[in-house]
Amino acid sequence: MSKALFISEQTLLDNSIVNENVSYTMIRPTLIKVQEMRIQPIVGSPLYNQIKAQIIASTVSALNQTLLEDYIQPALVQWLQFELPMVLAFSH
Repeated sequence: MSKALFISEQTLLDNSIVNENVSYTMIRPTLIKVQEMRIQPIVGSPLYNQIKAQIIASTVSALNQTLLEDYIQPALVQWLQFELPMVLAFSH
């Protein structure tokens, strides 16, 4: 299955210390890792896969949209702020 990103670049920029000087393509692998390692175990594989499929199909249900916006995306911002400094420090 394709890789679905649970947070948009703009949402990340608006809610974190990450700014426009950091390429989203550099963040993407870490974002996918954080989704798989931190979010999937919490929500469970069936719900995680359902959300991924809905994102890919652009048909996110109202309940899953609320889950994404109110819980998953804020958690992703925090986890990315934790993971990214090490990744970005060695990418240049």
